[in-house]
Amino acid sequence: MSDGDESPNGLAAIDDWTRLDPRELAGVDMSEVPDEALPTDRRCPRCHWPVFQITMNGPTTQVLDPCGCRVAVDF
Repeated sequence: MSDGDESPNGLAAIDDWTRLDPRELAGVDMSEVPDEALPTDRRCPRCHWPVFQITMNGPTTQVLDPCGCRVAVDF
C-alpha cells in the first residue's frame, strides 16, 4: 500500500487502486470504508471491494475484478 495521509478510519490514503493487491487489505472490512474514499461507484456485493472490471463467465455469472468474486448477471 502506498504511503499517504491517514484517513478518519485509520487507512492510509491509496493513490493507485489499480496497482493495489487485495491481499494487502485482507484485514480491512471494506464495508466500513466510505464510498467517497473509493475510486469507483460500484462495490462487490460479497466483499465490498471496489469493482473496476466485470467479466462474463457464462450466461448467468460475472467475475468481478480485482476481488475475483463471482456474482449473478443482475449485479
